[in-house]
Amino acid sequence: MRSIAAAGVALYILTLGAIESTAPLPGVKLFYTDTGGAGVPIVLMHAATGSVRAWEHQTSAFVQAGYRVVAFDRRGWGRTTSEPGTAPGTAADDLIALMDYLHIDRFHLVGTAAGGFVTFDAALSFPARLRSIVVANSIGGVQDESFVELGRRLRPPEFSAMPRSCARCRRRTARGILKARRGGWSWRRSAGRRVRRPPRNRSRTG
Repeated sequence: MRSIAAAGVALYILTLGAIESTAPLPGVKLFYTDTGGAGVPIVLMHAATGSVRAWEHQTSAFVQAGYRVVAFDRRGWGRTTSEPGTAPGTAADDLIALMDYLHIDRFHLVGTAAGGFVTFDAALSFPARLRSIVVANSIGGVQDESFVELGRRLRPPEFSAMPRSCARCRRRTARGILKARRGGWSWRRSAGRRVRRPPRNRSRTG
């Protein structure tokens, strides 16, 4: 069933005029889709439960609106493969390396859930490359007490009353599922706000 679904998504993307390819970046072969064209680029960052396959409906809508749409599988997801023994790098570095590979200068960046963490990291690390950011379904690791309290007030009582096992899942998600997939996160203070982000590796692994 998975192979049938994958084939269906691939066929759907191809009908939009998109290409599916792999970018040979340092330490990684990054799988991506690109609709091409002369439109303003939008890059889509998937959740920790997804891959480029999650964006088929959004891709169609953006293409019809005249945008060029790019999405890629981050390290540890989908069809992206890392070379054995290489440093993990950061998804933000991989993003910029892919944009350089595709000769894209500035772009809109959209991230959902764990993709929102990467979106914030890219905004902090490479602000000159971004036209705008949109983050959905993600707190981005912000831990200011006022912000955390706002989240508590917004959640219905039934959500907070879920079984302890579910609460553990929520905490792991809030802390960033990427921690298990990327090899660790560190805190960085920016503009008076603590945001969670991967440790920088200036040797640039992609």
